[in-house]
Amino acid sequence: MMAAFGPFESHPRLAVAVSGGADSLALCLLADRWARDKGGQILALTVDHGLRPGSDAEAHQVAAWLADRAIAHRILTWHGAKPATGLQDAARNARYDLLGDECRSEGILHLLVAHHRDDQAETMALRQDQGSGPDGLAGMTSLRETSWGRILRPLLAEPAGRMRETLRVQGMDWIEDPSNRDHRFARARIRQALTTEVKAALLLERKGQAQTRLLAERRTDDLLAASCRLYPEGYARCSQAAWRETDEGIRSRALSRLIMTIGGLPYPPSPRKLGNLWKKGGTLGGCRLVFKGSELFSLFREVGRGSPESRLVRSGEIVWDRRFRLQMAGQIPDEHEWLIAPLGHAGWSALESDQRPVEIPHKAAIALPSLWRKNRLVQVPVLGFHDSQWRGKGLRVEWCRFEPSMILSRVGFFLASEDIRTIS
Repeated sequence: MMAAFGPFESHPRLAVAVSGGADSLALCLLADRWARDKGGQILALTVDHGLRPGSDAEAHQVAAWLADRAIAHRILTWHGAKPATGLQDAARNARYDLLGDECRSEGILHLLVAHHRDDQAETMALRQDQGSGPDGLAGMTSLRETSWGRILRPLLAEPAGRMRETLRVQGMDWIEDPSNRDHRFARARIRQALTTEVKAALLLERKGQAQTRLLAERRTDDLLAASCRLYPEGYARCSQAAWRETDEGIRSRALSRLIMTIGGLPYPPSPRKLGNLWKKGGTLGGCRLVFKGSELFSLFREVGRGSPESRLVRSGEIVWDRRFRLQMAGQIPDEHEWLIAPLGHAGWSALESDQRPVEIPHKAAIALPSLWRKNRLVQVPVLGFHDSQWRGKGLRVEWCRFEPSMILSRVGFFLASEDIRTIS
């Protein structure tokens, strides 16, 4: 039931990722019915990765099918060079980036994706082959919070065949993706090898791992909520006492979350290194942990080794260091070079004493995003600094906010898939 993910708005607006395959099309039709019954609507989003001939035609075929049912649809295209290795991982990351950005721009808080029970079993088998730990073997969660909203998987308890039957009843065709049978990809090989009995065993094992992870994440949430304060300048301060009183496993989870949030990491750091960091302080995952007496510790984004590379900037909205979202405006004169880079020690020294806020620690200030023209500091939006010589000329940052890709607060590992049987 969608109610397991509630509460929703009185007139819910949902986005649905629709590849054109049977699973996502069935989810789209079911979600459309559910939303219309509640006075809401959906927006179907198809990502064209451009990885094989005809992908654009398939995306437009999906658009035509959904137009016949008065379902709003939009095609998102993955532009740029494609990697020679790790193609599926890169495509997945690009897909979620595109989907998330579209939801953000539309003000949509809920993105539905069509992973089902067979996908869950395949994920378990893949992670076993890769030697995943207990968290990985808990499988996919039915709900994942992001910086812009939530990713929902309402079909995780459903077998793949049920979605095809839904489409047959509705009289809708679907597209078969040939990459699903391409043995160059590990998931396709596993899909062919898994028997019904093995899938059942994997899913049964997952239940125990998922319950364990759920309890651990709830305890981690409690520790972070009770002891940590996250600042909009991109750093955190925590009370040591609560951390000393909890066990090592929960402490490592909480510290991992902090590092992923402050450092903008897509994946957690090594558990072994987390223990050493807690004992001695130091650096890990692009972050620096600093103890302040016996009461507090702080976590800052490291500047120097592991700090973000400077990048050419442009007008429009950009994400910098996977942590800050900036709105750029103005034009880039051809003869000038404009960069977004950490303020750094050089930028801090360029500020007048009255431009250095005493309430922001120096270690946090030097990691702030700053606009540079060649080697000259032009703007530090978080500090309110803007070089008067360049006001109204070239580029400027209209607004800047701390918006890490991995958020600190979560709802825990969500087990709604065990209760959801259909959208109704």
